[in-house]
Amino acid sequence: MKAIGMSEYCNFFALSEGWADYVGDTYAALKYGNLIVNETSADYNANATFATHLEMHEHYFNNFIPRGLFYDLTDNGVDVGLFDQISGHNINDIYQTFSPTLNTIQGFRTKWNQLYPNVNNAALFNHYNVQ
Repeated sequence: MKAIGMSEYCNFFALSEGWADYVGDTYAALKYGNLIVNETSADYNANATFATHLEMHEHYFNNFIPRGLFYDLTDNGVDVGLFDQISGHNINDIYQTFSPTLNTIQGFRTKWNQLYPNVNNAALFNHYNVQ
């Protein structure tokens, strides 16, 4: 059995936690509405939405988790953050990109480029420091 190094763990968590943040905020917005209220965290303000939470706070722990990456693939040109050059995808497109052997954020980038070639893919992944 091959030992997994720390960078491989980090790349796995970047993928899984980025996806978890996106799915959690997306479905919370669908169920409860898009406006975040009664939040005391410094990440939020009186006008915060789930979208601004993902895009304006797109990185967590020194670029470790690319929070807004998945949102930017599905936001259909609604720019609340720093990047918005790709749109027209949906949550199922992202989900279908995953597989049991896809376990890093870099692997996601490679497979996404194969499935959905776009001249702006590199700019999106580079924006979120996914090399």
